[in-house]
Amino acid sequence: MIKSLSFFHLIKPVSIHSGVVFLLLAFFLIPVTYHSQNKQEAIQHKDSVEDYYGSEFLRYENHTYKKNIKTVQLNNKAAEMSSPMIRFNTDDQLKFGFDDLNGGYQTYNYTIVHCNADWNPSDLSYNEYVNGFTDNPLNEYSYSGGLTTQKYTHYTLYFPNENLIILKPGNYLLKVYVNTNQDDLILTRRFMVYENDLTPETSFKMGSSLTDALQKQGINIDLRYAGYDIRNPDDIKVVVTQNERTDNVLATLTPTFYRDRELVYESSDEKTEFNGGSEFRNFDIKSIRFRSEYLSKISEENGHMHVYLNSDEVRGTQRYSQVPDINGNFLIKIQEGTISDVEADYCYVHFFLSFPAPEINGNMYILGGLTDWQCNSNSKMKYNYERKGYECEMYLKQGYYNYEYVILSDNSNIADEAPVEGSHHETENDYTVFIYYRPPAQTYDKLIGVKRINSARN
Repeated sequence: MIKSLSFFHLIKPVSIHSGVVFLLLAFFLIPVTYHSQNKQEAIQHKDSVEDYYGSEFLRYENHTYKKNIKTVQLNNKAAEMSSPMIRFNTDDQLKFGFDDLNGGYQTYNYTIVHCNADWNPSDLSYNEYVNGFTDNPLNEYSYSGGLTTQKYTHYTLYFPNENLIILKPGNYLLKVYVNTNQDDLILTRRFMVYENDLTPETSFKMGSSLTDALQKQGINIDLRYAGYDIRNPDDIKVVVTQNERTDNVLATLTPTFYRDRELVYESSDEKTEFNGGSEFRNFDIKSIRFRSEYLSKISEENGHMHVYLNSDEVRGTQRYSQVPDINGNFLIKIQEGTISDVEADYCYVHFFLSFPAPEINGNMYILGGLTDWQCNSNSKMKYNYERKGYECEMYLKQGYYNYEYVILSDNSNIADEAPVEGSHHETENDYTVFIYYRPPAQTYDKLIGVKRINSARN
């Protein structure tokens, strides 16, 4: 019997000169092998890199580092589904919560990091922006109950509190980690603490060009600072966000006009405008006993509940339709219970989008609060050639959800909803204008003004 030869058996008797020849051959053969790989492997590369860095390194953005952590929420305590913002030097608090699907009790601690307008850490030391402890335990938790098939522990935190008093306005990153090891992260979340010193005047406009007039939304901003001691207007930064998205933020706006203690920012081209998009799609799983609108089937499979949504269709060329939505957010709620935080169950939700052929220059994702407004391996859809469409499965807690389908091109960091969802200047969206100021000789950006506006009610 002839023994099969391994790679090392083949090269062992080769002389030095032959070895050089072998290495040269290998050098030219490697690219051939690479290019013969399935294109899908190349497409997967971005997500592989994203997962690697996501599990090892701190990100100054909303990110969940552990697979057992689900349904992370952070909002102003006074209003459910509100943005994570509070006024400086007031009694305002943020409400923060998440589920640990491992159940039981785990010692988790938290801290915060002060960031500049670009969400990079500022040069302030911890005791310059916090009066309190560096590590703070998460002491408030409850075990899931009721009829839940998925056992989990729900953690809750209200802050600022007596152990963590915030001393400076600005951008902040909340870090939660195991025990006191800040390198063993479980999640990070952004929030803002603002002074209400400057409130700009704003107005909406349609797209500037003929092709964009019916698809884009622009915002004109008039910032008057006569009562504020700003000596150099270049020290002001204006940032605009749409809904809660972080990929399409306008963060490099420059004034169109300088007037006496007044800055005017006019929306003038596609770089200063947003896609209007369409009203978000939605589904209701507050009850998983009965089928609500947009649900095609509910079934129990292998001890877990599965919810199949109706097949979605492309609506990129459809006319604008006014449908009530919550602008991509989600609400945790159950019908058969009273305490949704711990009585809401988890289920597998199945999405399907009819699409004639797979995208060759990008990938399809689900976008919204249910995916942390991010395009990554958790929100990426796979193409089913038999069904001729994209599909995805998500493990979600009972409630009411908004979502949309977006395409992220291989050469872009901004997801595009227009090809699938359409884009209309009439669409109702929430916008937030942030005013940052860095005083002379200071090493951080103060958040000195915030204005929330709605494109339909401004």
